[in-house]
Amino acid sequence: MKTAAIICNGPSRENLDLKIFDNITTFGCNAVYRDYAVNYHVCIDYPVYEELIQALPSKDHDNIILAKEEEQFEPANKPGVRAKNNAGVFALDQAVSRGYNNIIVVGMDCIVAEGDSLGNIYLGSKNFPDKVSFDDQKRRLFYLDWFCQQHPNVKFTFSFPDEIKKYNRIEAKNVVGLTFSKLKEKLNA
Repeated sequence: MKTAAIICNGPSRENLDLKIFDNITTFGCNAVYRDYAVNYHVCIDYPVYEELIQALPSKDHDNIILAKEEEQFEPANKPGVRAKNNAGVFALDQAVSRGYNNIIVVGMDCIVAEGDSLGNIYLGSKNFPDKVSFDDQKRRLFYLDWFCQQHPNVKFTFSFPDEIKKYNRIEAKNVVGLTFSKLKEKLNA
């Protein structure tokens, strides 16, 4: 299996040492570069893209993936309202399109049913002024579940801190959960 990690920015990943991903390909959402050097920098919004261009060395600019035109929105064939895309699912799509079929995800907190699932660890900093709404989180969860169902040959592992106990339901059969402690064991094996 070809493994990659998607690093999103939900508060659940705040205390995770991202160095556990040093030996696999990483896709970082938006401003992850502030905390960890990823292989691919994924963003939806042009201001974040500009931040990445300014902050990263020019040798890394080819690894910035900005959603273009249609990619700015959820796929047209997804049921329901076609809303603006989000960096987490867009990063999943980029990993799948590059042939990764074993994808580990941290910080995608729309799955979490407790704590600050609406937050972002960069909230209040440049390019991240607002929280998403509860309705937006529900839509993101539906979109994530739908996306995973569209890729039944890909294993999606969502990892969260050991103390989180309540999760929103995902119907996709190719999605599993893993605590951070178990993830560390698995990656160090």
